[in-house]
Amino acid sequence: MYRKLTPNDIEHLRAEIAKDPYHKDKKYFDKNFTDDRGKTLVFEDNEGVVFYATFKREIEITIQFCEVDKKRIRNVFTTHMEEIADGFRKAGFTAMRYWTTNPALAWFLRRFGFKKEEFQRKEL
Repeated sequence: MYRKLTPNDIEHLRAEIAKDPYHKDKKYFDKNFTDDRGKTLVFEDNEGVVFYATFKREIEITIQFCEVDKKRIRNVFTTHMEEIADGFRKAGFTAMRYWTTNPALAWFLRRFGFKKEEFQRKEL
């Protein structure tokens, strides 16, 4: 069974995070479990809480750049990316992500706050 996270769960959740070598950073708690743009659920069995999970809305970006001067790409991207990100943020999305094998593109996108992260993905 599962239910929504309540204030009564916070102390136990923080204690579990503190014991976990992969999640013991308090920023992890603040960023992932209390962000009001996600839905945190508590999963339980007859013996009590088994795990906590937060579900968030993210945007996946797929881009095909045209064969044009890279300066044009940089200018157009720089001009519009923050406006696009702000619109998604206001609509309740929590992140934007992309996948690339192009190291130059990955380096360029870091200027806009993108960073490499490992994640597992399931399409719905």
